[in-house]
Amino acid sequence: MKNFKTNKLVYWNALFFTKVWGWLQENHPLFMSEWTDAIEKENEYVLKCAYRPTPVNDTGAKPSYISFIDRVEETPLTFKTKSCVGWVPFQEYPRKNFNDCMFESAKHIADQGKTIDFFWSGGLDSTATLFAFNELGLHKQLRVFTDNVESPEIFDEIIKGRMDYVICDDFNIMSGLARPDENILMSCIECDHLFGLKSTFAGRGIVEEDKLEGWLNRRRYYQSVQTWRYAINFDGDWLDTNNYMPFYLHPSIEKYVCNHVIDGKMVYYDLSDDTWWTESWLKTGMPEDCEGQINYRDCKMPVRDFLYDITKDKYLSYIKPKYASGIRLRLGKIKKAGRVIAILDNGNIITQDNFNDYDWTNYIVNF
Repeated sequence: MKNFKTNKLVYWNALFFTKVWGWLQENHPLFMSEWTDAIEKENEYVLKCAYRPTPVNDTGAKPSYISFIDRVEETPLTFKTKSCVGWVPFQEYPRKNFNDCMFESAKHIADQGKTIDFFWSGGLDSTATLFAFNELGLHKQLRVFTDNVESPEIFDEIIKGRMDYVICDDFNIMSGLARPDENILMSCIECDHLFGLKSTFAGRGIVEEDKLEGWLNRRRYYQSVQTWRYAINFDGDWLDTNNYMPFYLHPSIEKYVCNHVIDGKMVYYDLSDDTWWTESWLKTGMPEDCEGQINYRDCKMPVRDFLYDITKDKYLSYIKPKYASGIRLRLGKIKKAGRVIAILDNGNIITQDNFNDYDWTNYIVNF
């Protein structure tokens, strides 16, 4: 067995969690009581993030979340973990223009001197990011992955003929296109939670009484791992964890959002509540007129203003509805488990094939 006593997990998914459960039952049955206690303790934080906790009475039950990781690295949870994104404490910071923060993030990522594997849905967050790179003349570093459904006019104007791109409408394939061993892995998925999202469908039915507390906990324990989903079918055995760079978690943007919250300007929203649950949204990810879509127009206003300052397009910036690209990319496809079930902090990739090569006691808290 491979034994890396100093290694931690930077990513794990539900399948990995279930396999560890079975591995412990087979190899260390006397530890199962401590293991379920650790899960129950972690569940307290999961609920604080407004996600469904893992059932501890159902042997090997999969959690409804992935990679619960403390960015501060203080709270002992189930696994020993390390965040690939530095922590920005919640406090007031010197005031900056949000547009400058967007450009700082783009420049910082481009300054790594590598190709940037960029997942562009065509929605608000990723389109604002696309224009940030474009305005700085850094667009040629982008390698764009998209299904080109939400904003084909932007694709024709900004991407086609000017950047490398791959059009793909199958998430099973798209999540294996990036090369995080060589290139920057960048998406914009963290923007939702950063700018007030309570939860996606995985948090359906969880009532959040204190929106600020929920936001604080999600930013600390949940938010920093989401871009990894775009590498779950990476075919390599190793990646460079330094290449993990979610666009909206650049320190300047997070500091701006801390001030935004302190000033009482955050507009929270919840994709799992009844105002969003239309038949089309649930089945296809395509938007329908509903109360949630109307309310969403007041959310993420700094991002909207940034996009409008560049494009002068009111519909694109302030009115265009929100799509559920995750549902769309899986529509009509056979749901497959990703090849990558965990990633170690040294960059080693864990799959179902090499899972048993490791002694997982070294990765479990208080073993």
